[in-house]
Amino acid sequence: MYDNADFAATGDRWQDRFQIGMAYRDFDNTRLDGLAKLEYRLDDNQAFADPIKSSAYIASMHVNYHPARRLTLSGQYAAKYRIQQMSGLESRGVTQLLAGRALYDLNERWDAGLNVGTLWSNQSAGQRHLLGAEVGYLVAANLWVSAGYNFIRYQDDDLVDA
Repeated sequence: MYDNADFAATGDRWQDRFQIGMAYRDFDNTRLDGLAKLEYRLDDNQAFADPIKSSAYIASMHVNYHPARRLTLSGQYAAKYRIQQMSGLESRGVTQLLAGRALYDLNERWDAGLNVGTLWSNQSAGQRHLLGAEVGYLVAANLWVSAGYNFIRYQDDDLVDA
């Protein structure tokens, strides 16, 4: 995907995004499935008097494990290497995310879950954590409605998209 917006008075902005991934699903007993994805993002914004160029390389892995019919355990690991150039300066950094989720089917229509995670970076001190809970309801065939609340949350636009 790319977006080249022409700003005649000040300059161009070029956005590019490339993804490649693979998936695995255990065919015989459907206990394990996974997804791995690599992504490259470029944002070259020459539309300002002080141009900004950033690029990010993102890798993510997602795994679901079903030890019992009613229980799903999920895990996610993602890492982002970002380079940003602005005002003649360049910064580089690595951000990582490790998260897990437990989802339990209370009955055929209701489920409940718990989410936990940690986000850390070499550009900032400390870690940021996630703790949340959710509940879901099967309204009709192929229509599931869920609501949740994060008691503690973190923010990273690139890793959230991943």
